[in-house]
Amino acid sequence: MKYLYLIINLAVLAGPLALSFDKKVAFYKNWPFLFPAIGFMMLLFIPWDVFFTFLGVWSFNPSYISGIHIFNLPLEEVLFFVTIPYACVFIYECLNAYFPNKFVIKKPKYIAYGMLGFSLLIYIFFFDLLYTGYTAIIAAFIALIQVLHKPSLSYLGNFYRAFIVSFIPMLLVDGILTGKPIVQYNPLEKTNFDISSIPWEDFHYNLIMLYMVISFYEFAKNKWGNKKAASLDAASS
Repeated sequence: MKYLYLIINLAVLAGPLALSFDKKVAFYKNWPFLFPAIGFMMLLFIPWDVFFTFLGVWSFNPSYISGIHIFNLPLEEVLFFVTIPYACVFIYECLNAYFPNKFVIKKPKYIAYGMLGFSLLIYIFFFDLLYTGYTAIIAAFIALIQVLHKPSLSYLGNFYRAFIVSFIPMLLVDGILTGKPIVQYNPLEKTNFDISSIPWEDFHYNLIMLYMVISFYEFAKNKWGNKKAASLDAASS
């Protein structure tokens, strides 16, 4: 199917977009914080994607894409960096709204310590594999930030909860992308350990992407949201 990747993007976005106006979550009110956060993440991920496509770390099956390219990437791949974060931050906010005190990771720094050690070991043993090595060292850097940050990032437990929940849609979406395959990986630049058809490195990749988005998103909410609330209070007094 020529437009399958585009259809997947639209399907991923459709549900969260339609439910963004739910009164309890009111996700649409956070769009001024969300879209700059997505743009911030894309400053890293688009060049990364372009570079790895150029090197042949991964490629895109022309049978499933429209043929429109931006920065030498399929249009659908660029849209991926909007639709997936949108859906995942929507999951994050739904969990925060409907389950504020349930299933939250109580000691998220322990996960950060574990991720730091695991990522460093992966890098030591597989640094010569571009996909594996790059994702491992960036994930290690993110984990180090989480470990060293004092006081503990207040949203970190909620972030890991949402990331774990997002495994379910990720397995479905990424399973289609890698199973068809729409996205093709160079076996010489990754390990041979796959979950179904999904390279395990994709979980590192998605964690990095979502952490960047949610970190900037929370920063924007706290900084700009508080300023807006303060100005409204001043105007009403």
